[in-house]
Amino acid sequence: DPTSKKYNLDGLIMKQDYDSPIIGARTSSASGLHMLYKMGCDPIVILGMDCHYDEGKRYFWQFWDKDKPFRVTGEPVFSRANAGKYKGKAIDSHCRDMLHYWRLFEKKNKELNSSIFNCSMSSVVEEFEKKELDQVLLEYGNRKK
Repeated sequence: DPTSKKYNLDGLIMKQDYDSPIIGARTSSASGLHMLYKMGCDPIVILGMDCHYDEGKRYFWQFWDKDKPFRVTGEPVFSRANAGKYKGKAIDSHCRDMLHYWRLFEKKNKELNSSIFNCSMSSVVEEFEKKELDQVLLEYGNRKK
């Protein structure tokens, strides 16, 4: 809530009933997790949620020869690691905010009956169990639901 500068912590609770809204989030990742949870996906596998810079880059468009994003105002789109390091990885203020978000998210969703695995092995997000993707596929790959 921008006026009170307080978090709506109940708005972080993932519910499976279809009448409850998808959680609003600081990141589309959380809304995506909630949609997968509502659909009954188990496990839920996270890929690409690193939440840090690698070689001075953070976004996919910085790594490959892709069209760079632009703003219709003509202002440049940039990002730089401006918030020091976390777990030895360079972060910016957005990463720092996201790390705080995931801590709150985890507190409100401890009792999920779905497994969420973070297969982004260089990730600094610690709220989800880290597992190699190959291991998840070995454990769950033959399952039919």
